[in-house]
Amino acid sequence: MSGFTSSFLGIGTGTGHAWVCDGVYKESSENYHYVEFLIDNSGDYYYEWDKNICTPSSPIYTGGYISRYFHMNWGWYSYSDGWFTGNDVNSSEGNYNHVRKNIYVSR
Repeated sequence: MSGFTSSFLGIGTGTGHAWVCDGVYKESSENYHYVEFLIDNSGDYYYEWDKNICTPSSPIYTGGYISRYFHMNWGWYSYSDGWFTGNDVNSSEGNYNHVRKNIYVSR
């Protein structure tokens, strides 16, 4: 990858740098909930569900998230290397998010 610390009219200005993205990690979470009702304070409980959403023995899905982390090897002898999210390329030496490019090497 490559990028600059600033840009003007789409042209990289400031400090430029090239580095290697050498790994990706995906983290996800899903949320499920059961809905339970008390019948007339009798102590008897029953489950309510929408037949289009779930069955009595399964929970209701209420969403979740997916996060992707990219491992950046900045080329500074492991200094500042680490996992970054999405477009975050803010190293301790600068934020190289301007005029970003992915460079592919093929054999």
